[in-house]
Amino acid sequence: NPEEPHAQQVYITSAGSKNTFAYERLIELTTLAVLEPQDYFICGASYELPLKYGLFDKKTIQDQKLSSTFSSDGFARESMSVWTGGSSESWFNTNKLNKSRSLMYCERDYNLTQKQVDAGWFYLMSVDVARYGENDTSVFVFKVRPRDNGWKKDVVYTENLTKMNLLTQAARLKELNRIYRPKEIVIDGNGVGAGLIDAMVVPSFGKNGESYEPIYVTNDPDNYPIPRGMDRLASIYNIKANATLNSEIYSNLYVQINSGNVGLLAAERIVKEKLLATKKGQRMNYLAREKFLLPYIMTSRLIDEMNNLKLKVGGAAGTVAVEQISRRINKDRVSALSYGLYRIKYYEDKEVRRKRTGITDASKLAFFSSSKKSKRRH
Repeated sequence: NPEEPHAQQVYITSAGSKNTFAYERLIELTTLAVLEPQDYFICGASYELPLKYGLFDKKTIQDQKLSSTFSSDGFARESMSVWTGGSSESWFNTNKLNKSRSLMYCERDYNLTQKQVDAGWFYLMSVDVARYGENDTSVFVFKVRPRDNGWKKDVVYTENLTKMNLLTQAARLKELNRIYRPKEIVIDGNGVGAGLIDAMVVPSFGKNGESYEPIYVTNDPDNYPIPRGMDRLASIYNIKANATLNSEIYSNLYVQINSGNVGLLAAERIVKEKLLATKKGQRMNYLAREKFLLPYIMTSRLIDEMNNLKLKVGGAAGTVAVEQISRRINKDRVSALSYGLYRIKYYEDKEVRRKRTGITDASKLAFFSSSKKSKRRH
């Protein structure tokens, strides 16, 4: 048969780690299946297919989820054909990262009461800047809650600015600044980041014609002086990372994640299930649902990036350096997350020092003595 294909290659596997040859090969073959469908074919399915056709019942899935040995990552791979991050080389512990995904509610607007503000709660934004190539500008919004046993830092919103010029990026960041009213916006001012800051310190206009005031830099008066009387508009912190500072930044990131002080948005598949169980979710069309789930999906990509980091061999003694296991996976989100956590640490340490050395009771600072010597009576 002249039509019979020869030299066939067949790959059969369950889903596994993204940092493996199998996943790299899957991406390659999937791309070829799109470009040359007559020669390549990809097929995969989740537990929903055998469930629909009666090969096993729903109780089997429920029993798996209720088991004491249940692993969300393992279930995603084995039962849902979802490839996950993590490898034996990963610096971060996958279970720790998954445990931090406890936030079911994505905050899309300012949500602080006056009582919380008085107690020291605040928002903070952090940005890792990109303009060209495969990288995106990553934005994280933190909700910070001071506590005596370590401040809680919840990442309540995240998005990527894709294929935007720096003027458009600046307008979007100013829009987010107006929405969340953060204490600071931390921006990596190295390289292309300097161009974004240049666009932040001049007026901007949104896609619908909205106008936004300049936002000035608090810590770089030589390059970005604040005009007289405009201090109220200064909230950008220009973080200029170098090898030494990066060591501190990544060390802090590791400590914060492993201490359980960082909260991340829950996995999108969990949120989707809960959303579809509501009438509001059922009424949503596909596009609205995907837009609603996007911050949760972006958090999953953050987890992928963190699982793709390993300690760099041959770094200077006493310093921490990381590198990517797979160059195909970027680390823009990790950088944005780590910048924000590093700046929050500054405020946390400052408050700890104040509590250790400060005296809030003014009476303890006052000493009284008589201006005249008292006379003795005989």
